[in-house]
Amino acid sequence: MIYKQITCMYIIMLHAWFSKKQIETMKMNTLVHKHGAYKVYANEDGKEVRASMVSDTMEHGCGFDDVKYLGKVDKFVRCEN
Repeated sequence: MIYKQITCMYIIMLHAWFSKKQIETMKMNTLVHKHGAYKVYANEDGKEVRASMVSDTMEHGCGFDDVKYLGKVDKFVRCEN
């Protein structure tokens, strides 16, 4: 008998957000964000999106009043300054 192992893969769709005020605040704290304040993710089409944060729901919880929704992303690419 040959058994085939089946693995489940869960894909979590993330929501990208951008706040200039959040970026400016993160840039002041170099210890926390030493790899870069911008988070670059790829969307479903492979296009790169520069965000200040991502969330797994539409409830981002960001306290900055200039936050804008950038769309759905699914793959982390890199951090940038």
